[in-house]
Amino acid sequence: MAPSPRAPSQTVLNGDSITFIIAANPGYQITDVGVDGVSLGALSHYAFTDINADHAITASFGVITYTLTMGKFGSGSGVITSTPAGIDCGGTCQYAFPYNTVVTLTVTPDAGSAFFSWGDACNGSGPCVVSMDAIKNVNVTLLTRRAYLPQLMK
Repeated sequence: MAPSPRAPSQTVLNGDSITFIIAANPGYQITDVGVDGVSLGALSHYAFTDINADHAITASFGVITYTLTMGKFGSGSGVITSTPAGIDCGGTCQYAFPYNTVVTLTVTPDAGSAFFSWGDACNGSGPCVVSMDAIKNVNVTLLTRRAYLPQLMK
């Protein structure tokens, strides 16, 4: 947060005006702006007009989070987990990870089931690694083991 022109404190003449531009660094968002001890919410700017007394302005910031939603498809069953921790489910679940967190998903099929593929933000049957720079969806397909399943997996 900085006044225009930029300075840690600003002296103005009686009756002058000044505008403060409030901006968050990448990965953060403005959560609140306070003026003279009063919370005004998440503002991107604030103007003092016709100044005739001292004033104080503060800003609070928070980390942006993006939700990763898991979906399970197919006839099989199993558990999907994440590193870092957050996702741990056998079906549909979601977790909000901080901006730019790199999430590795692992699927552990139940007995009688086999992992077939990832879908949406991850594709194929290799590792699933997602960078949380936006809301993401990942699907996993698990199939019931049958005599012909090894032929499909080749």
